[in-house]
Amino acid sequence: MMVFKKMTGAAAALAAALLFFSCSGKEDVYKPGSAKPGEGGEKPQTEEPKEADWSKLTTSNHPRLMLTDEECQSLKSRIAAGSDELLVKLHNSAISTANSNAVLNGSEIVYQLDVSGKRILNQSNDATNRLLHLAYAWRMTGDDKYLDAADQILNWVCKFPDWNARKHFLDPSQMTIGVALAYDWLYKGLSDATKALVEKAIQDFLFYPAQHKQWNLNFYEAENNWNSWCNCGLVLGAMAIYEKAPKVSREIIDASVASCPIAIKAMFSPSGAYHEGYSYWSSSAGKQAIINTVLKECLGTDFGLSAIDGWDKASICRIFLTGIDGIFNYADCGTAAATAPGQWYFAWDFDNPSALYQEIPLAKSGAYTGQELPLVLCWAGKMSSLNLGEVQAPSQRIFSGSGQTDLCIIRTLWDKSAQDKYLGIKGGMASSAHGHMDAGSFVYDAQGVRWSYDLGLQSYTTLENAIKQKGGALFDMNQESLRWKVLRLNNRFHSTLTINDEDHLVKGYASISGVVDTKNELGCTVDLTPVFGEATRSAKRYFSLKGDVLTITDEIQAPKTSQAKVSWRMVTKADVTVEKDHIKLQMNGKTMYLKATSTGPSVEYNTWAASWPTSPLAEYDAANPGVTIVGFNGTVTTGKTITFTTTLSPTL
Repeated sequence: MMVFKKMTGAAAALAAALLFFSCSGKEDVYKPGSAKPGEGGEKPQTEEPKEADWSKLTTSNHPRLMLTDEECQSLKSRIAAGSDELLVKLHNSAISTANSNAVLNGSEIVYQLDVSGKRILNQSNDATNRLLHLAYAWRMTGDDKYLDAADQILNWVCKFPDWNARKHFLDPSQMTIGVALAYDWLYKGLSDATKALVEKAIQDFLFYPAQHKQWNLNFYEAENNWNSWCNCGLVLGAMAIYEKAPKVSREIIDASVASCPIAIKAMFSPSGAYHEGYSYWSSSAGKQAIINTVLKECLGTDFGLSAIDGWDKASICRIFLTGIDGIFNYADCGTAAATAPGQWYFAWDFDNPSALYQEIPLAKSGAYTGQELPLVLCWAGKMSSLNLGEVQAPSQRIFSGSGQTDLCIIRTLWDKSAQDKYLGIKGGMASSAHGHMDAGSFVYDAQGVRWSYDLGLQSYTTLENAIKQKGGALFDMNQESLRWKVLRLNNRFHSTLTINDEDHLVKGYASISGVVDTKNELGCTVDLTPVFGEATRSAKRYFSLKGDVLTITDEIQAPKTSQAKVSWRMVTKADVTVEKDHIKLQMNGKTMYLKATSTGPSVEYNTWAASWPTSPLAEYDAANPGVTIVGFNGTVTTGKTITFTTTLSPTL
């Protein structure tokens, strides 16, 4: 098993001076099968509080963000020694990117809104990617070609008319991440004119809009990735130019430190479950990781941010979000696996090598290629070694958590064998950030195949504009929003229940309880009653995984005055054959049988392929070739309770 030792700093302490920076004091709630106290690198709580030390933020103390000169020299020595093969591989990849024509000699970055007329985020990301690689390469090699190229980019973007704070505050924050780190890392080589240009741009294009509320969303009070992302740029910008504008920089840092707990508690407390999904984890946890690191190393404290309930378990949630044949891509998330640079922070700051269970293989495969690579090298440089063996798989088989969403995720073996199984179950509510009408839905991998599938994200850029032209707003989360007319976002196109052909109630919260974690059975209970409102008196969904058989039991009680028409649906990419008493699914040479019974009238097996052409159902919907919805219909008589029992098994 890998063992990491920190090379800099002590574990972060709580800040006692400002009460609103402190943790909630609320104890974590651990459901059966979830991480227990002490698992997942829990932060020690016994250290004495520290006051922030602002004395290091001086002109003579650059670079100071993420990678000090001392850490840089240590990194150089380890790379030169060649004993850390993975570290060498990551470094060589970063230098190769810096030498690429697109980065070293790339075309001018120009100010241009995207087709929605809302964002310059592409330019911000492009600038950040180039600047971080060039600045890293200059520090590691001393070759001024990297300095000159970075200087040119800084002049391009800092001469923009603005960084688009009014329309989309992520844009200036993301731009500042690249600009601030480049300014700090290249400080000794940049001209006074360029430094003055950067200092003015950060104050004019980021600080002023933040302090004068020139934004499209109030990120300071946001309970989603906007909080961490926007505050990340603000903290880095303020730390980078602090001595040039100490009053405003201190105000910016204080405001961010007061704001961050709002999001951390909302997104990760009490148990690490993250509501926005796999893709946004890096935007939230990854950006917060940068904030915590910079605060700790520059000021000697992260003001207790790393000790907030649930934060230490965020890395566990991320690991469980990766299945055998894909990721658990609930909410606005794509289907592709991706790197999670924030996991390197958890490995370092929490002495928790298990956080890198999936990142080490990704790093070895060359998956780290973008702007996250120089940041990963910064965290890797703080750890004594990366080559002490493979990181062991988690010991637990279930992650369960509550918060803005409830999750229960099961992984039986962690070896990707034919016997390994993965089951991700979604609770929560549709109106949470980036939410879908997916309460009660599930993804299921068995025999190396994903049988129950989530369609996931549809690109915002074109969809947002199409919804706008129809008089709606994609991120309007109200019940009547046109958002819910989008095929991929609606409950009918998720592996869950639909009652009376109605949309789920967007404010209805599906809670997960009764998590089962025994030798022979893994599962949980999902209460869907709030999702259906008056359509049912009660709706409970029970998941039970025993051996090779997944059983889903749906107990539906109809209202006293009306019946409940139940549509049981599962989205799949398998080939489908509907038989008299079952549905046969075949994929990649494997077979799975879906069979349902009812304590009431017999079920009517169905597929919805006929109403799902490969062309979109509406002009704004993306096509979904090769996808079928399978399941059955059933009716619960007025005032009665009927149980539907569905099995997914490789044998009849």
